[in-house]
Amino acid sequence: MPLPRSFLRVSRSLLLALSAIISVGSAQTAPTATGSITGRVLAAGTDSFLERVRVTVEGTSLETFTDAAGAYRIESVTEGPARVKRF
Repeated sequence: MPLPRSFLRVSRSLLLALSAIISVGSAQTAPTATGSITGRVLAAGTDSFLERVRVTVEGTSLETFTDAAGAYRIESVTEGPARVKRF
C-alpha cells in the first residue's frame, strides 16, 4: 500500500529538521585546553633580574609585566607551542 503524499511531505520535513538539529549539535567543539607560562627576565650579561618588563604571547592579546624579582606568569594560554616576547 503506497503512502499518501502528505505523509511523505511531513516525513521529509521532519527528516530535514532532525538533520539540522544533529548538524548544530555536532558543530559544538570541546573546550580548548589552556595552561600558563611562567618565567623570569634577566638582563643580558648580568645577574640582575628586570622589573616592569612587558611580556606577551605572540599572536594573542595576552600580556603581563615582570615583578620586582623579574618573574612573570601568563594565564589562559592555549595549549601548544607559544612564542613569548619581552619589551
